[in-house]
Formats: sequence, structure tokens, C-alpha cells
Amino acid sequence: MKKVLDWIKRWGGAIGGLAIVVIGAGWLWRRQQNALGKVKDKLAVAEATKAIARLQGQREEVAKRVGETDMLVEELDAEIALQRQRVIDAHEVDPDLSEEEVAARLRRVLGG
Repeated sequence: MKKVLDWIKRWGGAIGGLAIVVIGAGWLWRRQQNALGKVKDKLAVAEATKAIARLQGQREEVAKRVGETDMLVEELDAEIALQRQRVIDAHEVDPDLSEEEVAARLRRVLGG
């Protein structure tokens, strides 16, 4: 028992210090990853919002043209829906929300 106590006295501080350093480094790494995730989410929202605006402009132009098929408008609508889903995914919307609640949240996020 005396050997164990001597060993703990000799190496306990070093082991405790190492444990604190490892825990601190893990905490800092997790904090950095959370910050990086937030930046990536903002970038995804910005890209999707830009794509939505571009696609809505294209859709309006296509809808104005005489003789254009409804298929192109439907394709643009599908792409707009996909970009909106990217915004919703970036904001981690609860999957149990109704479509109206998701649409309301999307309007708040996109500012419209």
C-alpha cells in the first residue's frame, strides 16, 4: 500500500494535469466545431436563399413567355422547393411540425 501511495504522490499531479489538459482540449475542440457548424449553416442558408431568388426570377420569366411548357415551370418549382428544404435542414426544423408551421418558419428565416 505504501508503494501505491508513493506512486500516487509522485505521478498523481502529472496524471491529473494531463487529464485536465485533455478535457480542456476536448471542450475547446467541441466549441470550435459548433462554431464551424453555425458558419456552415449560415453559408447553406445564404446559398439556398440566393438560389431561390434566382429560380423565382427565372420562373416568372418563363411564365410570362407565350408558348413555354408548364414542364419547365414545374421543374423550377421543384428546384425552389429543394432549395427551401436546404434552408429548413440548415435550421434543423422539427420534423413533427405541420406544413403551415414549417412555411411560417421559412418565411421568418427568408425574411418574407
